[in-house]
Amino acid sequence: MACCNSQVGAVDPAAAPTLAKMGTVARHCDVCLILDGNRSPKEVQYCKLCDKWMCEPCRKSPFRRALAMFSYKLKSKLTPIGS
Repeated sequence: MACCNSQVGAVDPAAAPTLAKMGTVARHCDVCLILDGNRSPKEVQYCKLCDKWMCEPCRKSPFRRALAMFSYKLKSKLTPIGS
């Protein structure tokens, strides 16, 4: 089962056609970075719906994706203006 109802790598001509066509690349997982602070490179795929790069364990975990989304949104709300 892929992230976001199999929309990982779906071609979106308006938003990110290059990212969608890349498939699996080696870089850090955005969910691991947000939740664990882990910047180690691993195989990740771009999720158009989430607008994040995710490794396979994070793509398969709705809990980790949701927790990362809430953490990211909360952090952006709490960051002072000008920081």
